[in-house]
Amino acid sequence: MKNDIDTGRLYELFRNCIVRMKTLDTFGTGFWVTPGHLLTCFHVIKGSDRHTIEIVWKQNTYRSTEINIFKDADLALLRVEVENHPCVFLDEEALPGDEFYSYGYPEQNRDGASITMICEGPTDNKRLLTVKDENVRPGFSGAPLFNQRTGMVCGVIKSERKSPVNGNILRALGGQAIPTGRIFDGWSNLKISNQEFHQKYQNWRKELEVTSQQEQNSEQHSINSSSDNPRIRSLENRKQIIESQIVELERLSNLCLQDIKAETNLARRTQLNTQVDNYSTEINELYDKVDEINKQINKLIN
Repeated sequence: MKNDIDTGRLYELFRNCIVRMKTLDTFGTGFWVTPGHLLTCFHVIKGSDRHTIEIVWKQNTYRSTEINIFKDADLALLRVEVENHPCVFLDEEALPGDEFYSYGYPEQNRDGASITMICEGPTDNKRLLTVKDENVRPGFSGAPLFNQRTGMVCGVIKSERKSPVNGNILRALGGQAIPTGRIFDGWSNLKISNQEFHQKYQNWRKELEVTSQQEQNSEQHSINSSSDNPRIRSLENRKQIIESQIVELERLSNLCLQDIKAETNLARRTQLNTQVDNYSTEINELYDKVDEINKQINKLIN
């Protein structure tokens, strides 16, 4: 994944999922995770009822109709009566050295501000991710972490980190974030719901495929120039895009299979099995397309 995310649509898709939040006493950030549901940190709304929480998205103000708390992880899931909004693409992958990007609403930048961070790694129990950046500050709590390597959201900013230097003087060290795995610990249905959303609305997935295709094309060009035949080049590009789709679908299918092994609820297992079958059907159809493209390329070569 290219680190320069300001180019391309992924940046825009990510930003469109983020909301500004304010209560009588605090302020912070939230983001859409499934239709009608947004996620934030519990401490952002702590002590407030749903009528006093102000949610601003696309210059419009909304109120929550329901609040679910995962207090142990400092997370809150809010139901909001909004339709036709985007959702971030959730993923659990985050490695030391990954470059993160986020957007939130700190007090001094109530029109929004960007921040980049470096992942330093998880805590022993994997309940938190440590990130390095001196600009993590109040207001970014509840903001999503965009992993620039994977192009997906791997966590939620929780708090800043500071170390005493001299007396009451503190030095900013960065922050801590809640990994996506903890979100799924609190609401296991969110994983499948988020995947189903991006299966239905594929803008985010298509942008991932475009970015992956651009990188593959660049790498291939540095090794060996493509055929001089423009028709062959076009077919090869189509083939690579389809192969990227297959890889992504196989990854999602494997995640569902892992969930099936751990799921004890029969209805949920049935739902997951149905999703795996859908992935399998789509994967087989894509393989058929690859075979057809290979036949066309061979005819042109021969």
